[in-house]
Amino acid sequence: MIYILVEGHGDTGAVSNLVNRLWLDLQLPFIPIHSPGLRWKNLHKLEGLKKGVEYIRTKQNVSGLLIVRDDEDNCPVNVVPDVSVNLRALNTPFPIAYHIMYREFETLFLPCLNVFAGQEIKYDFGAGKILISRDANFIGDFEGNRDAKGIVSRFYPQGKSYKPNVDQLPLTRLIDFEILRRVQLPCFGTLERCLRHLANNQGKSNVYP
Repeated sequence: MIYILVEGHGDTGAVSNLVNRLWLDLQLPFIPIHSPGLRWKNLHKLEGLKKGVEYIRTKQNVSGLLIVRDDEDNCPVNVVPDVSVNLRALNTPFPIAYHIMYREFETLFLPCLNVFAGQEIKYDFGAGKILISRDANFIGDFEGNRDAKGIVSRFYPQGKSYKPNVDQLPLTRLIDFEILRRVQLPCFGTLERCLRHLANNQGKSNVYP
């Protein structure tokens, strides 16, 4: 079983959907993926990271651990090396992949806005739906913008705005992987490498990156 730790609002369902779809798209060997049922606080701090890993270590069927968090201001290149050192020191009997969504999970939506255009977003619970504007699009530096949520909200109906806890999952379902590859979105490429690492290092105490 691949376990996932997430930190952000709305990430529990969205990250699970993204990882499951991408795992199949990459044609990786079948390994069940556990849907993260709760947010794990303080993954940006060493103490919180250690507690999260130790919690997963108590599980009986761990094939790997994927840790996913946002960081609006710190480039992964400057953050991840130290984190990897700390994770290796924990000497887990399973592989770990650590991933930062730079700047936020919703960065993945920006290259796909033209795919979202005109789409009717229906929710899994209750009543209501959102119609994304037919003009939805974004041109520019996807990871250079700190307000992907705000950009998505521009294309919502008047008086409505993007809310991670209800909108993140339905929009994640619309993400087009080929578009993300074509624009070479760095955080998406890193996620692909994270999943390959977990699939290819079963039974090993390896950390990516």
